[in-house]
Amino acid sequence: MNIVHEASSGTNESGDARITVSPNPSGGLSLELRGPSVARYGDDIRAAALSTLGSLGVTDATVSITEKGALDATIRARLAAACGRAADVGVTPWEAFK
Repeated sequence: MNIVHEASSGTNESGDARITVSPNPSGGLSLELRGPSVARYGDDIRAAALSTLGSLGVTDATVSITEKGALDATIRARLAAACGRAADVGVTPWEAFK
């Protein structure tokens, strides 16, 4: 999946995550995590995000995740939606999550 412009998904509500994806002109993946759970669950959030990006075939992107206690499934869904929007894909390819 080729990220062509910036797009977001999610909210700043408790139990959710706000995720923004944009092209990374220097190439590769850049991941920024913020939120109250990052100190304790940052490694798990990072793993879920990288796994999701890999499943979607995203190799070059800047990703910002501001979480408010979101579960892994929520982070994965929000990230997939943001990537689909940023790549101008009409439908998120959910079959990638096998």
